[in-house]
Amino acid sequence: MFSQNREYDCATDALFLDLDGASDDLASEPVPLAPQLLAMLACLQHAAGGAVALLSARPLRQLDQFVPSLRLPAAGMHGRQRRTASGHVIDLSAPKVALLMERLSTLVARHAGLFLEPRDGVLVLHYRQAPYLEQACVEAMHHAIRQVRGFRLLRGEMMVQANACDVDEVSAMAAFMTEPPFNGRRPLFAGTGLSDEAGFAWAQAACGVGIKIGAGESQAQRRLDSLQNLFDWLGQGLDRYT
Repeated sequence: MFSQNREYDCATDALFLDLDGASDDLASEPVPLAPQLLAMLACLQHAAGGAVALLSARPLRQLDQFVPSLRLPAAGMHGRQRRTASGHVIDLSAPKVALLMERLSTLVARHAGLFLEPRDGVLVLHYRQAPYLEQACVEAMHHAIRQVRGFRLLRGEMMVQANACDVDEVSAMAAFMTEPPFNGRRPLFAGTGLSDEAGFAWAQAACGVGIKIGAGESQAQRRLDSLQNLFDWLGQGLDRYT
């Protein structure tokens, strides 16, 4: 049985990374990882036999902008889009968010600091410019998804969002774990946001490890201060193979 306490081992672990926190604003185009982190990620991918995947709320098109020199297995749009290790892309249909937007439009029109970001199967209500409206935004989204079936509420950093109910990042990771080169390995999931808590719980229930990057309460067993600290820690698992 795998131990949850041992360090990362690229020969026997499957690594899942949510890099959304690498850009301050999910509504903006992502900034590529620093060259030294890209180089480390390429080394990890090689040493792990390809068992490294990226996860994101962003579409695959934007997710690839984080790592422009690599072509990694990835799940975007909270699992609605998924690219397998073989390069096959699975793109699931999504319920329309127009009805949700109608129910939130009055609140957004009333406050200049709020804005809606529709995606395929996801509607995000941002309140970064009006953090005092957090509770009002959460309540409004709860009310909207009670009226429009097929969505569930997720919390994020300065945002609240409605996601289609049938897929999520956990289901995407579980799907990866049934396929080579991920199957038979121990899952490690690293993320930065509130929405990553379900992923931490899933990885730890599978005898893996949840890794919280940055501040904030979390059920993750391991915590690291920054993305650089994460890659430094992961790099220790390369020592025996270099």
